[in-house]
Amino acid sequence: GGRALGLAGARQTLRGGAPRTEGARVCRNVEPQVVSGGRDVARALAETATESGVRLDRIVMEITEQDKLVDGPAAIDFVETLRPLGVEFALDDVGMSYSHLELIDRIRPSFLKVSQHFGGVLATDDSKRKIVRNIVALASDFGCDVVVEGIEHASTSEVASAIGARYGQGFLYSRPCD
Repeated sequence: GGRALGLAGARQTLRGGAPRTEGARVCRNVEPQVVSGGRDVARALAETATESGVRLDRIVMEITEQDKLVDGPAAIDFVETLRPLGVEFALDDVGMSYSHLELIDRIRPSFLKVSQHFGGVLATDDSKRKIVRNIVALASDFGCDVVVEGIEHASTSEVASAIGARYGQGFLYSRPCD
């Protein structure tokens, strides 16, 4: 089902090889079904990365919240199996869908990725800018960095930087790569 398909996609990304730029990371979205696979799925991903020559400390697993994590203990096992190997975690699309607050506390991600719904309009929407400013403060309290998605214009990048977001993602920087 969903777990097998998600795992196959994640393994394919890791087989794609090491980042092309020194210091770059391999980022892969992983669906809740994959994360809820626990230690066995985590070990399979770590083995695939190692076999493919991808350094584990260059991998960021972006946990999406299209659906709630159905098995909390297994999700924690997934994270606790990979984190000591150097894998980092991000919570993707923060601000959308289900609340990320419990996951921030339980998973302790390295990155919070603010949804493009908020990021794309930082320069023009005061209300969304206030929300992102508070996400930045929350991230700081938990010792993680913020990635603002949806940055297409220099003005948006400047606002994101001014409110404390350390990283940005969007067409301003690059189109999606293979």
